[in-house]
Amino acid sequence: MDDRTPFRHLAAPSLAAICLILLPAAIAFAQVEVSATLDATDGWARPGAYVPVTLHITNRTGERLSEVRLSSGGPVDVVAPCAVGPGETARQVIPVYYAGGDLRLAAAFSDAAGRIIAQTLVAPPTVRPLPADAAVVAVPKDGPEPGPSAQESVRSAVGAPSVFLLRLAPEDFAQVLRCGMTDAVLPPQPAALVSPFPSAARDAVQPPAYRLFAVKTWSAEDLRRLWIWLGVFALAAAVAGVMVPRRRAFVAAGAIVATAAAATAFIWLFGGVEQATIREARVFYFSGLASAPTMEDLVMMQSRGGAVVRVPVSPATTLPLPILAASEDFFRPIAVLRCDESGVASFLESRERQCLIHVFGAPEAALGLPAATPSREQLAALAARADVVAAILVEESRATDVAGRTQSVDAWAVEWQASADPDLAFAGRSLKWWNQARRQGAGPLLLAWWHDPLPAAEAAKDNRVRLPALTVYAAP
Repeated sequence: MDDRTPFRHLAAPSLAAICLILLPAAIAFAQVEVSATLDATDGWARPGAYVPVTLHITNRTGERLSEVRLSSGGPVDVVAPCAVGPGETARQVIPVYYAGGDLRLAAAFSDAAGRIIAQTLVAPPTVRPLPADAAVVAVPKDGPEPGPSAQESVRSAVGAPSVFLLRLAPEDFAQVLRCGMTDAVLPPQPAALVSPFPSAARDAVQPPAYRLFAVKTWSAEDLRRLWIWLGVFALAAAVAGVMVPRRRAFVAAGAIVATAAAATAFIWLFGGVEQATIREARVFYFSGLASAPTMEDLVMMQSRGGAVVRVPVSPATTLPLPILAASEDFFRPIAVLRCDESGVASFLESRERQCLIHVFGAPEAALGLPAATPSREQLAALAARADVVAAILVEESRATDVAGRTQSVDAWAVEWQASADPDLAFAGRSLKWWNQARRQGAGPLLLAWWHDPLPAAEAAKDNRVRLPALTVYAAP
């Protein structure tokens, strides 16, 4: 007889026992039925943007569901309220980040206490990726076809080789626009509403944007302060070890342990180990082809020591889109978008030490600098303002300041970056970033950097800084 036979007989009952233990949990985790469709966009989705996903949920767990967490395998998970009682069926629309390819969703449902009740994989809905090189234009589903001139104005403003018409029902317009899927809106009667954002702004992977906010999580000053405190407490531990008589080893060990514990607590509470910071910079675009100026707000969230960074989501902008440092970040969760009780996105929460996002929107009339035509006269008018840090007139690869001095755009960027003025130094980095990642056309283009203070309510918060804003004026 095989000597392994007794073990084989013992393994069978053990395996059966394990299955009996795990079976109830497996059944519970399979008792929420979920299907997903892209009804609002008729299956269309734009890679690198959100898409409204309609969930059909049937709760068969016998417990009341309170919240759902959706993961698409991309950089942003979504957490939203999901009030579905036992035996009930509900329909809910949730914005989901679409990284491309099949939209594979994993759903986790929890109760009011945060306990996970059920987890399930959702069958991938039918997805039709929007053309990557086309300007996406939202038009009414039952409206007339926009004329060639309107489509050409959009194509020229966005800088895309073609135009794709995304037909939407009236009730879906606002939600799809917030998802960041479109470049323009063409209503049937008014003039075209065009968002003149550079085409590169839609790219998900933008390494130069990280260099724009070139600040380490731990600055040299913070590290120096931390090492000083560690040295002080190490000396205190050594003194405690020397002062206590050697024959009292337990007392000496206890003194050293107590000193180490006190040092850990003191440094953790007062040494700035746990810290969350938010640094942002806004870019305003004025174009003669657009009916209104537009704004891109770049926000760098940084944390250390396990601190949580949260950025509120404004209803006047698109949902926060992640800017990735490398293509492999497409499939690594770096942030969580959380929705409030009404199902509207309320804030984005970072899951990494560094997380860069941006939102697109239209600025309020009172913010920013007035519209201007790129010219020497307008350059002089802007440079004379007290809130302007720097201003130049760009034509092709050369730029001129208000004093008439002309040199290459790169030379201006290098000169400003070496300045002792932190605002001008940032303007230099911003100029280099704009020339590499946002510039469209040879010009003339008028660029102005100006002090852009936070609102009073936000300025009162610690560790949030708004850097000088850049305004770009393009000729009609």
